[in-house]
Amino acid sequence: MAQLISMLRAKIHHMSEKNSQNASVLFKGGPICRAWVWEEILKVLTIHAVTSSGFVIQAMVALAIEQLNFKMHSPDIEGLMYDSAVLAALVNPTLTLYYMDFTIHELLHKIIIVYGLTINLISVIAIVLKTSQASREYALLLLNTSFTEYSSVFADLIVDGRVFLDGYTIVCILQGPCSLVSDRFCGVLTGYMNINMVHSNTILTLSFWYRMRILQEKGPVGMIRLQALIFLLFVPHIFNIAAALIVATPRKVLEQRVDSFYELNSTQGQGIHGFVDISQLGPALVMVYLAIIPAFLNNYIVVTRKRLIIMLGEKVRFMSTKTREAHESFTRVLTISALSSAVIAPSLMGVSAVAQIVFKIHSKSLEGLAYDAAIIPALINPSLTVYYVRAYRTFVQDIFVRVTCRKNHHNQEYSVLLLNTSLIELSSVILHFLVDGRIFIDSLTVLCISDGPCHFMSEDSCAVLSGFMNINMIHSLSILSVSFWYRTRILKEQSAIGRGRLQAIIVVIFLPHVFHVAAYVLESTPKSKLYSIIDQFHGSNSTSVSGVHGFANICEFPASILMGYLVIFPAALTSYILYARRRLVRILSQKVHKMSVRTAGIHRSLAKVLTIHVGMGFFIFVVLGTAAVIQGLFHYHTVNVEGLAYDISLLPALINPSLTLYIVRSYRT
Repeated sequence: MAQLISMLRAKIHHMSEKNSQNASVLFKGGPICRAWVWEEILKVLTIHAVTSSGFVIQAMVALAIEQLNFKMHSPDIEGLMYDSAVLAALVNPTLTLYYMDFTIHELLHKIIIVYGLTINLISVIAIVLKTSQASREYALLLLNTSFTEYSSVFADLIVDGRVFLDGYTIVCILQGPCSLVSDRFCGVLTGYMNINMVHSNTILTLSFWYRMRILQEKGPVGMIRLQALIFLLFVPHIFNIAAALIVATPRKVLEQRVDSFYELNSTQGQGIHGFVDISQLGPALVMVYLAIIPAFLNNYIVVTRKRLIIMLGEKVRFMSTKTREAHESFTRVLTISALSSAVIAPSLMGVSAVAQIVFKIHSKSLEGLAYDAAIIPALINPSLTVYYVRAYRTFVQDIFVRVTCRKNHHNQEYSVLLLNTSLIELSSVILHFLVDGRIFIDSLTVLCISDGPCHFMSEDSCAVLSGFMNINMIHSLSILSVSFWYRTRILKEQSAIGRGRLQAIIVVIFLPHVFHVAAYVLESTPKSKLYSIIDQFHGSNSTSVSGVHGFANICEFPASILMGYLVIFPAALTSYILYARRRLVRILSQKVHKMSVRTAGIHRSLAKVLTIHVGMGFFIFVVLGTAAVIQGLFHYHTVNVEGLAYDISLLPALINPSLTLYIVRSYRT
């Protein structure tokens, strides 16, 4: 333990020196943040050790001495032995949560973003594709709700904020990508998130009103009128957003207020927006609007829901079973949605407010709770819609369940290959967004310049993500090779492999790539040398705000092995694919006359998809080679030429899933 503590202290001291040399680097992942993280880790480990090996053991020894030497026996003393032993199990997680509390909000934020974007997108697709003609008007309300919730989650992704409260002060601290644009942009998105909560309640109110109208057997409203009504109800919210921007307190005043609770410059590199005193006229009007409108809507919902249930009870005996179930499902969805918007989210936000204003407790997790709570209805509402409305639930079940319930084992096995390909391509697109890179090539120099969000964490993060982007191209070829081998195996009428074994093969093939990424990060040329090479062509400090990683000389031993891996591995796979394709076509032509029309069509479709995948790979290699020649031989460097390599390498991630959906009939249908 002493050795570990000395190593940690040395690392913290090294980061602190690095920080003093470059004090401007204050963003997340910079020297200040990383040194602080190591300090917190050291603090947690030390207290854990003291609790477990110090206090607990000493307490148990003292209790044992009392019993052995002094013959003091009582249920309290004897039971205290067990209580002391369990003390570490209480203290350790409590300390971890307290000292590392920044991870709680970040973890919740990531879960909310992933689930929220996914479930709202599924809800939108289900509403568009599976709404009956009789329910089209009401489906328009559900569709607007899902769009509103989806935009709220997306805004939360861009903002990634927390709410600081103290007395009459309300400050939104925004550490998401919006802070790279401006405080005003962050303020617009924050206002939009606040208004979306109100607008979601507005649509919920309209939904109750519409269900009442249906039960009263009034005529249809009309989809255009209903959409126009929703739009008109949103218009006043735009003025609230504008007013919030106009009366917002200047950044310097807000920074001083926040820094009085945190360290100096605690919000540097982050967006900040809010009011230092909401009792003033302008801020008061903005905040009152956000309080009174939801209160009025919630009162209307309570009254209307009571009337709706009474009326439904009176008319239920005159309805068919299907109509009654539809009304009950919609009413149940609306009720739970109202509870999430009017009770659950405000209660959690109230807890955060009371803890900060009354008890003066401030932490990132507590302040982030307000944003996390505000987005809860955006997760609950679409989930309820998909679950309780039978048509939508059946549609989702058909997507996720039908494939696994088919009796054709070969289709199930081959779908594993298609699923892995789609997951690899999806991860490539996400990595491309995070890296947003370009490849700089000059003679023997090959390096990557990352302009995406990854460089705000660290340059090592950009190197890791870029490494996985390169590896994904190879792994996509690996799965393509396995696909040709599998199709040949099916044509030869060999027994099923099993989805578990097939997935294990794919994982085993991927494992060497992980070591390649690790070696690439460890053996990359020091950043100072790479900067000097780039600045010769792009000017001084041209990459000061970018992540840079790569090799200054690919002929050196580690670099040559790593670059050779990226060339030889795809070449070997491509050679096998050409051989396997020729063999597959020959076997298919020999056996096609023995197959049914449907079976032959399936084999031809899948072979066509695989062939186009191969042709696309050749096209990419040609374009990449052309870009390399332009830079390496002619020393022609522009952002467009360097970025072409990354853009072209992503083509399979766009074309492969499109071909699979279009050519395979069951997926297209």
